[in-house]
Amino acid sequence: MIKAILFDYDGVIVDSFANVHQVYQTIADHFGLNCPTDLEEFRKFYGYSRIECEKNLGILPDDREKVSEIFKWEIITKEHRIYPGIVEVIKNLFQDYKLYIVSAADNQEILKNVNKFNLNKYWQKVYSTTLEKKKGHIIAEILADNNWRNQEAIYIGDRQIDYDISKQAGLPDENIILVTYGWGLDLGKVGKSNIAHSPKEIEKIIKELK
Repeated sequence: MIKAILFDYDGVIVDSFANVHQVYQTIADHFGLNCPTDLEEFRKFYGYSRIECEKNLGILPDDREKVSEIFKWEIITKEHRIYPGIVEVIKNLFQDYKLYIVSAADNQEILKNVNKFNLNKYWQKVYSTTLEKKKGHIIAEILADNNWRNQEAIYIGDRQIDYDISKQAGLPDENIILVTYGWGLDLGKVGKSNIAHSPKEIEKIIKELK
């Protein structure tokens, strides 16, 4: 029986990729580097993770701390759009499951938008990754803290990296939902995970797994 639903934030709840693109243009300008100006070109440029994106930009290892600072300062000033239909899905799932956010986004930025969209009351806890604790560690920790089996939680993400970290945390493919409306999903690299093309399909998949 499913007991908990763990949501990614960027690309699942909020449409933030265009704002992230703007932030990386600012970062590139700061370091005198070139960042693609076209959003779809940047989507390919971003690659597997933020680390890959910064390597592609030409950010040196010694500058990554400064990049993180700039990113944090800039992203919180941006106004993200929320995906149509996701609020209703969150409210409906809240009736039957414990809900969490597990994201690489900064906690302050997540809470700003959770409050903005009146979603603050629906979460057991909002987790933001750190250098010491990545998404996979947090997912495993939530399971352990609640004595839940791997089959009792679902993780919802939007990219290959979300699939990989969910598998590392021990979730089977059927307990992973990946959305196609987010930052960009390579369907050939996500095993037999569930694929949702809209927020409403997330809810439908979960009901079928119940």
